[in-house]
Amino acid sequence: MQNSFNNFSSWVQKKKILINFNKQEQVYTLFDWKGNSEKENETPVILIPGLMGGSEIFFKQMLSLCPKGYRLISVESPPFKTFDDWILAMNVFLDEYRIKKAHFVGESFGGFLILKFAEIYPERVCSLFLSNTFMKTKYFENLKSRVSFSIRPTFVLKRSMLKLIPDKELPGPIIDSIDFMVDQIESQTRDSIVSLLQLITHTKTVHPEKLKPKNITFLHALDGHIYTQEMIEETKKFFPNSKHADIDLGGDFSFLGNSQEFNLFLTVHLRKFGYDPVRDSLIENDQIKKEKRSKKKKDQNNSNTNLNENENENENENENKNENENEDEKEIKIEDEKEKENSNSNSDSNSNSDSDK
Repeated sequence: MQNSFNNFSSWVQKKKILINFNKQEQVYTLFDWKGNSEKENETPVILIPGLMGGSEIFFKQMLSLCPKGYRLISVESPPFKTFDDWILAMNVFLDEYRIKKAHFVGESFGGFLILKFAEIYPERVCSLFLSNTFMKTKYFENLKSRVSFSIRPTFVLKRSMLKLIPDKELPGPIIDSIDFMVDQIESQTRDSIVSLLQLITHTKTVHPEKLKPKNITFLHALDGHIYTQEMIEETKKFFPNSKHADIDLGGDFSFLGNSQEFNLFLTVHLRKFGYDPVRDSLIENDQIKKEKRSKKKKDQNNSNTNLNENENENENENENKNENENEDEKEIKIEDEKEKENSNSNSDSNSNSDSDK
């Protein structure tokens, strides 16, 4: 997995976007890969990480989908202390990055955040694809303590997050995904960890009545540890009219632990909303082929028309030639007849002369 990530890092440059929010500069870090898409105004897919890791965690989605023509933007938000600030700043970021609306992919807490964003700014959301997402933050109240997050040592903060990860025997792909995410936690900044822990331990609930359920797909990994069966059942209860897809293997980080199924369900979801660069490319190629065939047929018709015109011209020339030849023959015949008459006339004249004598 690390080799794939190293390849990704060498191909796609990490960007920093500055916004002015509450009279302060805030920095969003992101990976933006347009792949081979030639459409400038293509609606992008924005990926929001959860409690653990930053914009790097979705590299498998970008490696798989971007070369096919999808535009994916993996976005890591700067630290905020309240949900309202996170939501308002995301709206400013979209303006700054000139994105009117997008499809959003949210992982775990990232899905919860983007649901809260969609409640306030539904006009900016084409659709939502949410993996291992919960409806209430109450499940993470055990992360609280009497000591404020802001004064805890960094290693204690990271240990609080690492305790959420299962320490037991698991399938190889799941172990690989956990190892990668542990490295990502170690590289997270202190401010980022404090901000995320403060947000996830605030009591918040999703309000389905403010959202469009038919525009949402939920992906549930049935073998998760952080993401429990209780969370899955509650999500299905909150959104009975949304699309729900279950996968047996994926773990708490199914975008890494079972990226093939994750990517498959994501492409199926996007196709439902008309975003299918592979199909569009096939249609475009088919249209090009049809245009080429039509042009070839037109050229052949023009060639046949020119050939017929040449044949007609040749026939006309032959007819004219025959007419000229006939005229010449007539003139010659007339001349011959005239000469014959003259000859007869002379003969008669001579005959009369002899008779007189």
